[in-house]
Amino acid sequence: MGIGGVNSRQQNNSVNSLQNLYNYGFTSGKSNVAAGGTSMDQAGGYYSKLLSGNRTTAMSAIAPESNAVLAQGDAARRQQAASGTARGGGTAGANQQQQTQENATIDNALFAARPAAAEGEAKLGAQQEAFGLNQLQIGGTAAGNAGEIATKARSQAAQEQASAITAGIGLIFG
Repeated sequence: MGIGGVNSRQQNNSVNSLQNLYNYGFTSGKSNVAAGGTSMDQAGGYYSKLLSGNRTTAMSAIAPESNAVLAQGDAARRQQAASGTARGGGTAGANQQQQTQENATIDNALFAARPAAAEGEAKLGAQQEAFGLNQLQIGGTAAGNAGEIATKARSQAAQEQASAITAGIGLIFG
């Protein structure tokens, strides 16, 4: 009958459904949050390197691009050496010009990446804030729903006790 604060079947079903939803959401959410956090950390680290103001650190962020430019320059110098013109008088200037071009290409890649890094860092921060606020809202809603079910169970139990007392008094004095 539900006397003494025992939940009704509907209340138990509701609590069980909320519990199942919470368990599923918590488990899958936890793994997705971890994966997303790792991705955000990596992206944030990349952006931080580009925006650090330290050339060595920034260069490490664009290492794949700069390594490709340097490899192309090395290949051109090896080809020049193999063709037999490396000993001629005009090769020093050509090599210097090629190295200057390599440095300019790398600098252009680095400077082009900075504005996008700043924009990406700002978006990443906004996403992290929004995600945190969403998690707080979900937790608050779940807590509120569980509290509402508990309050209704207590109210229902009190009504059933009052009815039982009234029925018992009616039987005694009836």
